[in-house]
Amino acid sequence: STNNGANFTRSPYFNGKVISSWVLNGADRSKLIFRDAKNPRTIYSSPDAGKTITQVLLPFTASTFRYSRMSTVSGYIAGYDFSKKIRAGSPLNTTVDFLYVSYQRGPFKAAQFPVTILNRGFLILETVDNEVIIAVNHHSNMTNLYISDTNGLLFSQTITRIYAAPDFVWILGRAYVGFYRIASLPGSYMVNQVVGKITPGARPSTVTKMSFNKGGSWRTIPAPLTDRFNKPTNCKLPACSLHINFLAGVGIVNRGVYTSNAAPGLVLGFGSYGKVYSIASATLYISSDGGYSWTQSSPTNNIFTALDHGSVILTAGRGTQRNKTYISYSCDGGKTFNSVKIADQTMTVLTITTEPGSTSLRASVYGYFHINNFEWVIANLNFQALLKRKCAAIDYYQWVPSDQYGGSQCLLGARRTYQLKKATSCCFNGQNYTRPASYSTCTCTKEDFQCNYGFKALSNGTCQVVKINRSQCNNNGTTFTTAVYRKTPGSVCTGGPQNTYLTQKTYSCTTLAAISNGGLSAGGYVAIFASIGIVILIVVGYLLFRQRIETQLIDSTKSTSDSVRSFEIDIDGSFDNEQTIGRAIANLPSENSQPSDRLGFNRRVRKAYDIPGDLSNDIKAQCIGLRYHQQFLQLIMVDATNSRRIYISVDLGKTFTKKTLDFSPATFVYCPYSQDDNYVASYDRLTRKLYVSNNAIAAWKLVDDRVISYHWSTSDLDHQSHRIFYETLNSKNATVTIRYYVVETREKGVLDPKMPPSLPLHLIVFKEYVMTLTTSKISNDNGYDLYVSYNRGSFEMAQFPLNLANRRFHIATTKSDDVVISVNHHSNLTNLYVSDETGKYYTLAISDIYAASDLVASLGYSFFAFDDIVSMPGTFIASKVTEISDDPFLQPKMVSMISFNKGGSWHRLKPPSHDRYGKPINCQYPCSLHIDVLTGDFTPEADLYSHTSAPGLVIGLGNYGTELSAVNRAIYISNDGGYTWTQASASYRIYTALNHGSVIVASGKGIQRSAVYVSYSCDNGQTFTDIQVSNLTLNTLHLSPSQPDGNSLSAMLFSHDIVSGWVFASMYLRPILSRECNANDYYTWNPSDPYDTEKCLSGTKYSYQMRKNNSCCFNPRQYVRPTVISSCLCTAEDFQCNYGFEIQKDGKCAAVKIQRDSCVNGSTFSAVPYRKIPGNNCKGGIAEKFLKRRTYGCKSLAEVSNQGLLYGLAIGIPIVVLIVAILVYFKMRRCRNPIYYDSDPGLIAPTKL
Repeated sequence: STNNGANFTRSPYFNGKVISSWVLNGADRSKLIFRDAKNPRTIYSSPDAGKTITQVLLPFTASTFRYSRMSTVSGYIAGYDFSKKIRAGSPLNTTVDFLYVSYQRGPFKAAQFPVTILNRGFLILETVDNEVIIAVNHHSNMTNLYISDTNGLLFSQTITRIYAAPDFVWILGRAYVGFYRIASLPGSYMVNQVVGKITPGARPSTVTKMSFNKGGSWRTIPAPLTDRFNKPTNCKLPACSLHINFLAGVGIVNRGVYTSNAAPGLVLGFGSYGKVYSIASATLYISSDGGYSWTQSSPTNNIFTALDHGSVILTAGRGTQRNKTYISYSCDGGKTFNSVKIADQTMTVLTITTEPGSTSLRASVYGYFHINNFEWVIANLNFQALLKRKCAAIDYYQWVPSDQYGGSQCLLGARRTYQLKKATSCCFNGQNYTRPASYSTCTCTKEDFQCNYGFKALSNGTCQVVKINRSQCNNNGTTFTTAVYRKTPGSVCTGGPQNTYLTQKTYSCTTLAAISNGGLSAGGYVAIFASIGIVILIVVGYLLFRQRIETQLIDSTKSTSDSVRSFEIDIDGSFDNEQTIGRAIANLPSENSQPSDRLGFNRRVRKAYDIPGDLSNDIKAQCIGLRYHQQFLQLIMVDATNSRRIYISVDLGKTFTKKTLDFSPATFVYCPYSQDDNYVASYDRLTRKLYVSNNAIAAWKLVDDRVISYHWSTSDLDHQSHRIFYETLNSKNATVTIRYYVVETREKGVLDPKMPPSLPLHLIVFKEYVMTLTTSKISNDNGYDLYVSYNRGSFEMAQFPLNLANRRFHIATTKSDDVVISVNHHSNLTNLYVSDETGKYYTLAISDIYAASDLVASLGYSFFAFDDIVSMPGTFIASKVTEISDDPFLQPKMVSMISFNKGGSWHRLKPPSHDRYGKPINCQYPCSLHIDVLTGDFTPEADLYSHTSAPGLVIGLGNYGTELSAVNRAIYISNDGGYTWTQASASYRIYTALNHGSVIVASGKGIQRSAVYVSYSCDNGQTFTDIQVSNLTLNTLHLSPSQPDGNSLSAMLFSHDIVSGWVFASMYLRPILSRECNANDYYTWNPSDPYDTEKCLSGTKYSYQMRKNNSCCFNPRQYVRPTVISSCLCTAEDFQCNYGFEIQKDGKCAAVKIQRDSCVNGSTFSAVPYRKIPGNNCKGGIAEKFLKRRTYGCKSLAEVSNQGLLYGLAIGIPIVVLIVAILVYFKMRRCRNPIYYDSDPGLIAPTKL
């Protein structure tokens, strides 16, 4: 092609020939050389862009060719025969490397550096103003930066600890360092400096620093005051600053920063703000003053450039854009961006290039289409049509670049004035535009000088002598004379304090020590390498031994957010040339997605770092953490072959960051407070040690050993101190002690020294409660006693109204100021109890709830048929057993019951009047609606959906009839908190809701062959529309919002297949809703307990703004649902039986249990039979009547045991064998645990306590 790739002409000369490479003459672009792949001594030369071609036979084997860069000798060519090269010496420098320099064709002389650290590699970064800027590798992953004198012989150190390639990359000849020169501003550099401790195998933490005077002084970059949403960043120096990601080196294509001589002051960079650089929050930043001040750009794209002397900024997202491909441009300095569609196909964008010099309005987008086995594409764009006019004089202003820290408007001793286009003028300069500029010298200041050779800069700005040349010593080797400072090369300043800074001073040669700046001798490094080799052999031997005795590395932990389960992901290191590390995960949501998109799977995870060594084998990893953040979902996985190596992803597995720890983590548990993302605890199951980090896993502190389990405190009392409760194993017996550790003060101790030794793996922590178990001192039926500590007080034994053996406990919900707990008294049956505020006294809410059998519980699993509707305070659904079947293959008969007052009274669910086909449903008592609910280790076929962001919306799977059944199931939807229901038109098994409940998304659970579909509804389930998301055969398992706040319009589908492993699809559903909701799309809804005469809920009147079912619109991102709350008069629905009392058939509470010491003269005792339901806000009404104390007789009171329903297990030997065979794998990793908790963030293996 001779017209920028607009069209290509095939050369018939090369038919049957294979070309391995070609060279283009930079000075005369019509001259080309092609190299023959089959005959390396044959080349083809063309002087006219391929019109005529001549074959040339060479007297040597041509490995590379280079044209002369000088236009006057453009016909000169050099060739290199790599086959004759002789390589000698060790590739890894274990002795000092010397750099020799020849200046102006003179003799070679050894370069002098001011420190005596081992020089293990050199990388020349810039040669400007008759000086050399060079990076010298002294340590792996770090270099020092030096600037030479005009002869290139004497080097002064300008900054240390610059991020660099690890050793193996230097050995391969592809060294790089974190350095960048601002092309349009003389003497302005940026570096990425390593901070903190370097962990082998992990990318070091870095901060970006900038110099406007050629490294004379370095400063961190202030972060923008606001982000792209105009929200305050709250990032202030010195603790927080802006960090830009960039690299310079051999074979490095730097996409992290853009600058150009044609655009003075314009700097585009990809980075983040914070304590250190973080790829998780990286986005595009723009500076118009050479890098001193920055703004966060609205697009978060990581491919960018500028056109027309900087007047147009162009960005694109690197990666795949589905169905339609867009780029964005800005003509106002990046304040606003407009999108331009460049293709109607799925395209992977790789880069954007401009014509040399960045002066034209033309750009080329390079990538490939996903058709015809990846069709490569170059899209040529001309933006002149989008800019209406050419700039006039009124569109410009005068800008003077300066060293912002030097106190004057000068840069390298000169005052330069440039004409720049105003950001408000959307016009173009034109390719022939010549920018007016003026130039004048300045008076010298301190910023025009830097430390001379042999001196280094101190933190106070002065220079200290660190090294001398003995040849400079005179007076019999006793003194030498030199200037402390030198004028910064390239500075043209005059006058000022030059005489002061350049004055010669005399130093003593005998007393001056050559400072090594913490370096090691060559022998020291040899010792280190030998030690590392020994350690590697020990570790490899340990891993091989461990592989034999343990087939599974770590038990997964359960997520605390919206029932998302942990999972295992195969990490694959041999996919393509970019060395990906995994199977994957998702096509991220895009603003450009359309409802008809086939939102297919990106089935690989691209890695964010280099892995040394052979990548031909898969890396196996297992998920040990899954955490919803405010803006992303974090995955933490551990390497199955190296238990101390973890992989962290914050973009659904598209990229991973590798980190090596000093211990083997079994879990990562972040502090439950969303704003405390830096606080995380981890447990080493092999050593039973607990660790904590308060700086986002960068550094760890040992809390204690002999730890069995741990939990973060979620009490408001510990909000600032960050307290952890944990169990430590006692050495004398199989019991534990409950201890605590305060992260901020490092205080630790025993929570209650008087507490009897507890049973291990039974610690529960939530809100103000700490719970544990001991062996019962009362029951002879292998029972347990529950002990409770409230507000960090002493432990007290919990009191239950029934004199039954407490065999298993399961915390049901912790969303109010009390404890709702299920207690198993019989196999397959459990009772539900509600406590008072202290968690000590419990009343019976409902009996005979279906639960796990003894056999299942003995294998470490627990569940019971219960769930709560989180958007309706105090509303529960449970499955109550009505009849035990004699057939061991069948479940007992159950009916669904609902309570709107926290278990005070229960009612059957009302069936819908019509089915999804519009046919009437004739369902009269004892027929009712039944919803399948389960809380615990085993989930039902479909989870019950409710969310605080969608008041009243409940989605469940069930049936109508006389009992809960596995046949004739359908999705049922309630918009009033469970009082009335409708049958949805779809019959899928997994579902969720988005955007405050405005969109319901559903899919089939299980294997979907050849195609996977997701359906959505914007009319509360009346109609559903299908979207095909994949053409694979997948086992779809879970569907959830991409973000936990309930306002998201994107959903994630979790699937699995044998070939691809775990596969996630992320779908952006914004385009299916035609418009944003307005006032006419809402109505007011007042939720209530339908059986309460005051029509209140938990003693409160609520008033919510709800979207109408027939309004297919979306709530805006900033939408806050208008809510009105007021108290109600108390009614009977606001009270429940007090401790020691039980509700009777007539609805009244009767005494069933007393404390004998409360009897007066052994004959009577007084008590209040009712209590206000915890969390209830009612006032007045019948409160005084219900809370009146009454007198009861002690002698006539029988302690009722409420035997409930006796359900004996009658499973034959074959059935037992079958169940054990299925569950034996889990039995190997679990123990029998009588206390469980579903919402606890601190669970360690086994999954339940």
